[in-house]
Amino acid sequence: MSNAIWLIMYDIAAANEESYLDWFHGVHIPEKLARPGYTWGAHYEVFGPDGAARMLNGDEAAGQRGFAAFFGGEDTRTFLDPSPAQIKTTQPPLTREMMEHRIGSQMVIAAEEWRAAAQGGDGPSYANLNIIVSTVDGHDEDYGSWCIQTYLPHVSTKSGFEVAAKFLSTTAPGKHVMVASFATQADATANRPETLKDAWSARVQ
Repeated sequence: MSNAIWLIMYDIAAANEESYLDWFHGVHIPEKLARPGYTWGAHYEVFGPDGAARMLNGDEAAGQRGFAAFFGGEDTRTFLDPSPAQIKTTQPPLTREMMEHRIGSQMVIAAEEWRAAAQGGDGPSYANLNIIVSTVDGHDEDYGSWCIQTYLPHVSTKSGFEVAAKFLSTTAPGKHVMVASFATQADATANRPETLKDAWSARVQ
């Protein structure tokens, strides 16, 4: 991970997927990494509790899949000087065309608070992630404690666990971002956080 992340979540319609992915990996990521402060870029397909590809928005019959794009930065200044809104005004035509393919796009710029990695091994691969983006309606202390005292001890004992990191957002839609990396997609799917998150929600509401 990084001192700061820029996370963008969206769906892409099947008809646009091939051209979009070719552009994102072949053009967009290299363009971003050429800017000062950017340290890495990654793109993930979204999978549901059953391990199948899923959408983030829309109707199941819409023929689209969900994706999560990440960029790493030295700090949040990397993504705010210039800001996404300022960058948008200078985008070339191809970039504007590809951005229009994103359905229900939401972004979060966040700074890292802490991380905890598994001991031993070759280090995290960041190949398979669980992502929790939360707005906790003023229960920040309670939620922060849950992340450290309940979620982290639970997830760090699971098969394939590599690292977990907590980020604090400077933008909408969610104030808190938890990211956990696992060695395989099966590990990430088996250790989704819904049950623990529901227990936390019931406790603080």
